[in-house]
Amino acid sequence: MDRLNVKFKEEIAATILELKKRDSPITMKDMLESLKKEIVDDYKVGDDIVQTEREWRLRIAEVAKAMDIKLKRHSPEHKNIVRKLIDQQSKSLGDSSSTTEGSSMLCKKINPDDKRTVVEIYEQMDEERMWKLSSGKIVEKEMMKMVERCKFEHPCHSFIFDTEDKNWLDFFTLEEINEIKSYNVREMPKLPENFSNLLDNIHQSDMNDLHKCLSTKYFHPKNEAPCHWAQKSVLEGIELHMFDFLKDTEYTERDLMSRIWRLILTSFNHSRITIREEVPSAATKAQMNRKRRLSTLEPMKRKLKSKVPDHIMKFGTYEIGLTEGAKLDDETGNKFLKDVMFKTPKLLKDMMSKLNEVAPHKKNSLRAVGLVTSRK
Repeated sequence: MDRLNVKFKEEIAATILELKKRDSPITMKDMLESLKKEIVDDYKVGDDIVQTEREWRLRIAEVAKAMDIKLKRHSPEHKNIVRKLIDQQSKSLGDSSSTTEGSSMLCKKINPDDKRTVVEIYEQMDEERMWKLSSGKIVEKEMMKMVERCKFEHPCHSFIFDTEDKNWLDFFTLEEINEIKSYNVREMPKLPENFSNLLDNIHQSDMNDLHKCLSTKYFHPKNEAPCHWAQKSVLEGIELHMFDFLKDTEYTERDLMSRIWRLILTSFNHSRITIREEVPSAATKAQMNRKRRLSTLEPMKRKLKSKVPDHIMKFGTYEIGLTEGAKLDDETGNKFLKDVMFKTPKLLKDMMSKLNEVAPHKKNSLRAVGLVTSRK
C-alpha cells in the first residue's frame, strides 16, 4: 500500500475498512457514495464527469486490490453515480434560481459567527503595527471592510490579500494595489551562463531541424543539470508537437500534468527540494484539525481532510510551494476562480503559517510559491 501512487488512497482505504465492518459485500456504488465529499471536492468545474467517474472507479479498484478486498460487481443501473453526487451537491449548496454552470460550487455562504470572529481579530490588531500606504490608507482596515461586506466565503476571511483579485479595486486604487504588489519583492536569481547560452543559441525555426540540433548536444545529468533539464524538456515538447498531442481535445488534466507539465517534476531532480504529485497538504490538514481533542463533554470531532493540489514542493519536512494545473485558460471561468483564486491562496497561507511557526525570526523573508499551469 505504501508504494501505491493513487490519489486519495488513504481516504479510500479508510472507507473500505469502514464498510468492511458491515456483513454485506462492498460494492462500487457503496464506495462512491461513501466518498461523496472527496469526489465533490476533487471535481473541478469543466472536467469531464464521465472521465472523473472512470478515474474514481480506477482508484478504488487499485486500492481494493492492494488491500486484497474483492468488490461485488455492480448492476448496470449503478452507472453515472458521480454525476448524481455532483448534481445533488450543486443543488444543496446553490441558489435554485442560478443556472450558471457550477456556480453553486463556488458560492458558500459565510457563517455569521465565523464572520464575527474574523472581524473581532481585525478590531484587536494594533493600529501602530498596521500597514499604512503612501496614500495614507491602512490595508488591514480596508480588509476588515471587505470581510464585513462579504456574504460568501472569500480568501479575506483567512486574512489573505491577493492583488490579482479584482474585488479589491472596490477598496484600493490601481496605484495602491501596485504599491502592495511591489512591496519587498525578491529579485530573481540570474540564470547560469551555460543555461542562458543554450537557450540563446536556439535559432532554428523548423521543428525537425531544432530537434536534430538539440539531440547532437550532450549535457551530464548531474554535472550540467540545468542544461540537461532544459534540453530534455524542449525535446519532449517538440515531440508532443510532432505527434499532434496538443491538437487532441480528449486529454484529461492528468494527461496535461504528466505529459506537458512533466518538466516541473523533472526540474527538481538535482535539487534539495522534493516535489510530489497529488498528496494532501500536511500544513492545511494540521490547520483544519488544530482544535481537535479527545472526547470529554463533547464528542471528538471528525478529522477533516485537506485539499489536494497537483504538486507539493517540500524542503525536508516543510512544505514550501505547490502547483495547480488546468485544462482551461479562462481567468473568468469557474475552474480558474475556484482553484487558482480560492484554493491555491488558502493552501499557500497554511504553508506560510507553518513555516513562520518554525522560523519566526525569518517571517519577513519567508516565501511559499504557487505555480499555476494551463493548456496554453
